[in-house]
Amino acid sequence: MLSAPAGFGKTTVVSQWINEQYQRQQHPPVAWIALDPGDNGPVRFWRYVMMACQVFQNDGGSCALTLLGSVPRSPLASSSLEQLLRTFLNELASLPHRSILILEDYHVITSPEIHASLVFVLEHLPVMLHLIVITRVDPPFPLPRLRARGELCELRTDDLRFSEEDTASFLQHFLPIELSCEDIRHLDCRLEGWVTGLRLMSLALQRRVWLLLRFFKGSPAVSTLRKTHPPWRGLKQ
Repeated sequence: MLSAPAGFGKTTVVSQWINEQYQRQQHPPVAWIALDPGDNGPVRFWRYVMMACQVFQNDGGSCALTLLGSVPRSPLASSSLEQLLRTFLNELASLPHRSILILEDYHVITSPEIHASLVFVLEHLPVMLHLIVITRVDPPFPLPRLRARGELCELRTDDLRFSEEDTASFLQHFLPIELSCEDIRHLDCRLEGWVTGLRLMSLALQRRVWLLLRFFKGSPAVSTLRKTHPPWRGLKQ
C-alpha cells in the first residue's frame, strides 16, 4: 500500500517498480485500475476488477463476471456479493504465476460495501495474486492485523519524501546553474521533500528568472548565473 498526499510520486514509484520487474526479465501480468468517484457502486467496482483480472489467464474470473452480469441494478445483498467473490477467488486460486492487481486513487472510494468486500478479498487473497493500493488516505482495512501477519508492505509520506541529496540531484538536471549546498538546504527545508512542489518550483525558476534571483538573493549561484548567462546580467538583485 502506498499512502501519501497528492504530489509525492506514488504512481511514479509503482510504474518504475513495474518497469524494473520487466528489466529483470520478470514479466508478471499487471491489471491496473484508475478509480474515480463514479466507481462507488459495488457491482460497477467489481465488474471493473474482474474484467481487468482477465489479463492474468485465459477466461480468468469469467464465471464470476458472468454471474455479476446477471445481477440487477438494485443494491447487491452482502451475502450475494460474498458468494460472488468466493467464485472469483476460486478462479484466481489457479493462477500459474505471480500476478499484480493495482487499485489507483482508492481514496475516492467511500462505499462501506466496497470496503468490506475488499477486506473479504484480502483475507482470502490467492497466494499468486498481489494487491497494490495507491491512496491519499488510509482505507478502513484491518491494517494492524495485516502487519502482524506480515502481509502488508507500506510506503508512506516519509518513505516517498525527497532527501536533500535527491533534491540536489533533481535540480542539477533541471536548472541552468549549480546551486550551493546552502541553497539546496534552503529549498529542501521549504518544500520538505514534496516531489511535485519541487517540480513546480524548478519550472517556475526556469521560466521566471526574477523568481530565481529573488529566491536565492545573495547566493553565489546567482553571481555565477549573471557571469555565465549574458541575457541575465542586466537583471537587478
